[in-house]
Amino acid sequence: MSKVGEATGRCGKCGKTYSRLRPASVVYCDCWKRCPYCGNEMSDFDLDLSVRGYKRGDLDVVKYCASCKYKSKLMPVEVELE
Repeated sequence: MSKVGEATGRCGKCGKTYSRLRPASVVYCDCWKRCPYCGNEMSDFDLDLSVRGYKRGDLDVVKYCASCKYKSKLMPVEVELE
């Protein structure tokens, strides 16, 4: 049960629960920053604008995991608070 003046919500992707004071109605979960394979935090992807970068299809890659070389196209997850 939430307190008066408090809004809560759960991320649909990772299940993490957020709680904020009202009037907040939306929170952005940080689960998109973690690699789904190894769990390490990913860094921002530097796009190679040469012809080779276009042929590989890296135009919509957002994050990159240095440990396992995973390229993520995931965007921040919006959690609606009730």
